[in-house]
Amino acid sequence: MQEQASVKADGNKLSSIVISISRWMAVLACFTLAAMMVFVTVDVAGRDFFNRPLRGTVEIVGLLLILASTWGMGLCQIEKRHLRIPLLYDLFPLRVRLWLDILAYVVCLVTAGIVTWQVLVLALKYLRMPHGNATEILGLPFVPFMIVLAWGFGWMCFILLIDIIKTLQEAIKK
Repeated sequence: MQEQASVKADGNKLSSIVISISRWMAVLACFTLAAMMVFVTVDVAGRDFFNRPLRGTVEIVGLLLILASTWGMGLCQIEKRHLRIPLLYDLFPLRVRLWLDILAYVVCLVTAGIVTWQVLVLALKYLRMPHGNATEILGLPFVPFMIVLAWGFGWMCFILLIDIIKTLQEAIKK
């Protein structure tokens, strides 16, 4: 099977920078998952053994989940580790597969773009609110986490745009 056009298929400096940033984001997402596990473990142990749960664990884990779930998406797209059903896809000629990839990338780009835009709109709304812009128990502000979420989806948009351009160039050549 022939290599698909993607960010990693090109050896230029921009590609290496994009891959490097995506890897660091994925590493941060992994550390965030580890931190979430520690919070939940301490909370459960505290509740079961000492009758003292860790205050605000649900809030902290919920907010950390934002980073853990979105900052690995870019690397997943670069490495093409997403789900694909090859049953029909592999039956098509390369040119048709490339156009199907472009269609999928455009749909994902539009979706991720809408999410990015709406999260930024919500972050601005939270910035303007005098009350209700923080978690209930610990009082952690929502805005930094909204920016983290917007960055994760915005970075995904950037990678999808690169993939669209490269796949389009390859599809036109074929």
